[in-house]
Amino acid sequence: MHLAPLLYGASQLHVHASAIISHPLRLLQLIEEKRIELTFAPNFLLAKLTRDLEKRTDLFGTLNLSSLKRINSGSEAVVSGTAQAFATMMKNLAKDGDVSFVLSAGFGMTETCAGCIYDPINILVTPPSYEFLELGAPIAGCEMRIVNPDNGVTLRPDGESGELQARGPMVFVRYYNNPEATSSSFVKGGWYRTGDVGIIENGKLRLSGRIKDTVIIHGVSY
Repeated sequence: MHLAPLLYGASQLHVHASAIISHPLRLLQLIEEKRIELTFAPNFLLAKLTRDLEKRTDLFGTLNLSSLKRINSGSEAVVSGTAQAFATMMKNLAKDGDVSFVLSAGFGMTETCAGCIYDPINILVTPPSYEFLELGAPIAGCEMRIVNPDNGVTLRPDGESGELQARGPMVFVRYYNNPEATSSSFVKGGWYRTGDVGIIENGKLRLSGRIKDTVIIHGVSY
């Protein structure tokens, strides 16, 4: 069970990823049948859905997607062109074009209790400004900053790239039975070193790379 819906008493529908990847139309059918309001899809799934369904002109204007309010996307960078193509495809599939959802690209880690930075935008109304969707601003109680990665404490000016750090009650405090990893992951003031390179501009985050050697393929870290 996901904790946020559980906390708010929302109904949840869990579907194995392989069932959607092998039959992407099923995701939209479930949205229609179950009147889903919020769902999740990483960039690779948005791209696959668009590729597989944009040629299904026989389905255009046949789906009732009016219940959908938000799609969260994370685990990998969301390509702006992919997001726009997906939103257009959804509008084509919807009855009378009746679909008005926000696509919320986000950032989160296990160490931050999942998503802690989001940027909900209506792609059909507001075209993205960058190659990848902005990740937005922190949720309530969470703080973020960009610093010099060499010392981990010197703040970088607005719009300049550097190491992303976060702190707040949703950020963990230590690795289990690993004081060395804990010590190297925090700096003075309780700031957690995420290992990501980012830019904060006008209060919104964009990621531009990684400090730690991690490769994310189809939403899975290696």
